[in-house]
Amino acid sequence: MQFYLIGLINKKLNKMNTIKKNLGIILVALGALLAIIATAFPSINLLDQPFNWFISLCLLLVIGGLVAHIFLNKYLPLEDDDEEKTEQVAQQKINPQPQQKTQKKVEEEVTKVVDKETTKIVQKAEKAKEEATKVAEKVDNEATKIVKEVEKDVKKAAEDVKSKTK
Repeated sequence: MQFYLIGLINKKLNKMNTIKKNLGIILVALGALLAIIATAFPSINLLDQPFNWFISLCLLLVIGGLVAHIFLNKYLPLEDDDEEKTEQVAQQKINPQPQQKTQKKVEEEVTKVVDKETTKIVQKAEKAKEEATKVAEKVDNEATKIVKEVEKDVKKAAEDVKSKTK
């Protein structure tokens, strides 16, 4: 049903464009056709009228058609024949919520970007945690070395004190 409506709207817009583009040509062709009829069939007795009003009307249609054709095609903006544009117009008439769809797409893209950035930050935090753990282990090892050296020094001092007191 939706595609049928889009097709109808496209046809209607294209017919409007065709009529606008060719209105002057239609008038020229009508004037020329009437002039040919008047001269080809003298039995109609159109040429014998006073002031040749029929031929004057034909000439006026031809000149008016030329002017109208030039004016319409040069100065009046016509709707684009672009199928995408007419399809978008049709979609907006059928489903007038394209902004909500684009808003949803934008929200999805923002969510994806935020998720990527969050994972990057989490990875950096994990690396920092690992480095801090390594540094803490190094500090602990150094501290145990220092404590052992101090214990050795304390034992030596205690032995020295014992030997001096004896």
